[in-house]
Amino acid sequence: MKTAILVTLASAVALHAEDKIDFSKIIKPVLEQRCIECHGTEKDKGDLRLHTRESALDHVIVPGKADESEIFKRVSLPPD
Repeated sequence: MKTAILVTLASAVALHAEDKIDFSKIIKPVLEQRCIECHGTEKDKGDLRLHTRESALDHVIVPGKADESEIFKRVSLPPD
């Protein structure tokens, strides 16, 4: 499951800004299904909030620069 999340988010982050990724249709559903419980309005595990586009793009997701995106780094960490 972690791989599916990583692939979805990395694909979206890797696209160029002019490709106009619709956060509400593509990114938000993945975050809601797998991330918001621990990284949303009620809880900010690891000081990471992903419940709004603004909070997700506030250094967490860097459009077009997956290697600079904190979310890519975090979902790529080993389980331990």
